[in-house]
Amino acid sequence: MPKTSGRPPNFKAAIAGLTELPAVNAEIDGEDIVYKNHYDIGVAVGTEQGLVVPVVRDADLKSFADIEKEIGALGRKARDGKLRCHKPWNWSNLTDVHPHDAGTVGQRGH
Repeated sequence: MPKTSGRPPNFKAAIAGLTELPAVNAEIDGEDIVYKNHYDIGVAVGTEQGLVVPVVRDADLKSFADIEKEIGALGRKARDGKLRCHKPWNWSNLTDVHPHDAGTVGQRGH
């Protein structure tokens, strides 16, 4: 079995939590609360231009191996400057929370 970074199982755990607490994966639109039924997870990637956060879309529908492959591909695109970013959730080795994030989960070490 290929070695992974440990992030995919943690992504799946975060997604399980979001399905149990759907208000955490919601947004306020005017006076309405919009509950999301998809789970996109951002992964912080350091580049020469600074930190970017590519998004693994529909992470709940992907296997650990597929998530790990996508993280690698997104990281390469980020470092090559070929990426457009959007950030609903931030998964990072950093522990800062940004006001536009739905949430941030810090993971130290690999």
